[in-house]
Amino acid sequence: MFHSVTNKIISGEYEFEKLHCTCGNENDILLSEIDRYGFEINTLMCKNCGLIRTDPYFTDTTLSKFYDNEYRPLYVGMDTYSYDFFLDQINLGRDIYRFVDEFMGKKIATVYEIGCGAGGILKYFQERKCEVYGSDLGNEYLKYGKKQGLKLVHGSAEELKKFGKADLVILNHVIEHFKNPVEYLKKIRALIKPGGMLYVGAPGIKIIPELYKYDLLFYLQNAHAYHYTLNTLSFVLGQAGYRLQKGNERIQSVFTLSEKPVIVEGTNHEYKRILRRLRAYELIYKIKKILPDKSKIAK
Repeated sequence: MFHSVTNKIISGEYEFEKLHCTCGNENDILLSEIDRYGFEINTLMCKNCGLIRTDPYFTDTTLSKFYDNEYRPLYVGMDTYSYDFFLDQINLGRDIYRFVDEFMGKKIATVYEIGCGAGGILKYFQERKCEVYGSDLGNEYLKYGKKQGLKLVHGSAEELKKFGKADLVILNHVIEHFKNPVEYLKKIRALIKPGGMLYVGAPGIKIIPELYKYDLLFYLQNAHAYHYTLNTLSFVLGQAGYRLQKGNERIQSVFTLSEKPVIVEGTNHEYKRILRRLRAYELIYKIKKILPDKSKIAK
């Protein structure tokens, strides 16, 4: 898959375009020129708000081809679902249910998921007697989910409008793929009932030590348009009129609707905080590579 993508980039079949920070600032710092797979792609951080992005990024046409042909095999390791992976998603649905239950409890009657894959997360909510609907761009995944008794449609948020509004909308490891997150999030507002909530999960930058062994390059991948901390995520959702209710740096978060854009405090200092953290990660990663593995020596 690496060679397939590389050849298409070299030949010009896969094209790129400028990706701007959502704050409109053009003063950036370059963090990396490659990703985990060795694709030559720039990762920048905005000095104004601290939001990290891939720039340039795939054009819409290229992105559609990439998701159809290479994304699943490259990042998931397969282009169809296995039952074990579906069970893992059901367990993830249980975790999300518990996370939002503090705010919604029995009020969760209707649930939508955008970018649902085969719908394992939705399956857990369905087993809790919720009415569930999901949308995704992967036809093979959708076919698998439909066989599990789920109501899934091909497409994005727009395709869910015909079902009305939901008490809870789920975006799990999807928002990092949005090229225009603020505009897309504004559209999602139309799917949420008054008093309803939006759950957002994403691979947070601050979990690099835990899940990526302090290695920034191991964390970066070209399919992600933006990379978030809880603060920068709240800033972006605030621009679209969402207010954070609960969240952590993994990232798991719950947002409610606001009648106007929400100002997030401390965003102007986020750049320096993230940069210090990334420099610390780099130093620790280098030290860990130099020091011997004592557990192996002991054996």
